[in-house]
Amino acid sequence: MRDVFNIIHEFKEHDVGYKSISENIDTSNASGEVLVTMFGLIGSIERQTLISNVKLSMNAKARSGEAITGRVLGYKLSLNPLTQKNDLVIDENEANIVREIFDLYLNHNKGLKAITTVLNKKGYRTINQKPFSVYGVKYILNNPVYKGYVRFNNHQNWAVQRRSGKSDKNDVILVKGKHEAIISEEVFDKVHEKLASKSFKPGRPIGGDFYLRGLIKCPECGNNMVCRRTYYKTKKSKERTIKRYYICSLFNRSGSSACHSNSINAEVVERVINVHLNRILSQPDIIKQIASNVIEELKQKHSNQTEIKYDIDSLEKQKAKLKTQQERLLELFLDDQMDSEMLKAKQSQMNQQLEVLDQQIKEAQQANQSQDEIPNFDKLKGRLILMITRFSVYLRKATPEAKNQLMKMLIDSIEITTDKQVKLVRYKIDESLIPQSLKKDWGSFFMPKFQFEIYGQNDYFIDQITTFTT
Repeated sequence: MRDVFNIIHEFKEHDVGYKSISENIDTSNASGEVLVTMFGLIGSIERQTLISNVKLSMNAKARSGEAITGRVLGYKLSLNPLTQKNDLVIDENEANIVREIFDLYLNHNKGLKAITTVLNKKGYRTINQKPFSVYGVKYILNNPVYKGYVRFNNHQNWAVQRRSGKSDKNDVILVKGKHEAIISEEVFDKVHEKLASKSFKPGRPIGGDFYLRGLIKCPECGNNMVCRRTYYKTKKSKERTIKRYYICSLFNRSGSSACHSNSINAEVVERVINVHLNRILSQPDIIKQIASNVIEELKQKHSNQTEIKYDIDSLEKQKAKLKTQQERLLELFLDDQMDSEMLKAKQSQMNQQLEVLDQQIKEAQQANQSQDEIPNFDKLKGRLILMITRFSVYLRKATPEAKNQLMKMLIDSIEITTDKQVKLVRYKIDESLIPQSLKKDWGSFFMPKFQFEIYGQNDYFIDQITTFTT
């Protein structure tokens, strides 16, 4: 639906109309725009219906034992001449890698990172010819396809929600498949039990946050450094203490065969950055320029917003029409002109259409409201200047996410050395404004475009600083 509105707006901006002879549509008048909107709505509903039908077909296929999967490690796809469908056939070379993974975990008590390192040191590669990762090894150990089963509907709306859209256990289909197993059910179940016994969902640990994440680069491979914590007890008090480190993300994923940890103490690098940033942000000209650039970008973004007013009335009419049709269905059922199975099927289809309409109405209302709101840029600039002036105060009281966004607003990247020292800090600050005395410390300086939205509260507290994409 949004694409339809965008196309109409694009035509208007360039003084172009759209005429269709077969449908008798002319977007140069109001009735033509309404017709295009209605066709777009119908197309959206048909799309949702098609998605629902395809999913029903896939569910039926999975329940029959057919593998609903593409290429997986250990199997190759082979065309069955009888059914003219692709079957999973064992690839012995890859299957041996799968068997070794299960053997290392179950019989040799190797952890996921250790298994990953073993595989990569032997030169094994995934089906995409990439080094193995910890997550890839865990996925193999958890995949029931290797014990000869088919699993489907483990996730919903994968394209949008990815792994967070995990289905309820009762909705997951798990049946005996038609393909040959690589791992026996007994071995697979033992591995699964062992994984479950070691699995836990950690809460957010105490001991500080990693507000330089996404900024520090590995001195060897150039990948981002990721956050890690170690726990130990002091000799005297026996209290549990936490130490925070940044380590190479490639090492974290693929082990020592891909890169080294190159760990650096979080407190050390954060202290260096904080001291230097406080000195830089004590310069009034720098503060004013940062604030001015941010506000100018926000003004430009607001002035360029698409001025489309979504037609909520037509969506509401479609919703009312569907509800009337639902009432009519119930009347037909009560008059014995429709059986219960057909009633359920029709109601389910209409409920899905109503959900789509409700979502479109909600999005249209939000879009219209956001276009009507005009930010107070002067107030926002004053708040931003105050925030930067009292940088150290804000940094102490900011939420973890706000701290990270604040740092990304000021810093482009941080380079370190293999002997755990800060080598170079690239700031998003005009070099001409930096005093020579500060240039001798750390960092090279430049000023790219600022693109930020800032949300704040009183009493020196940052609730959130969110970057927006272009």
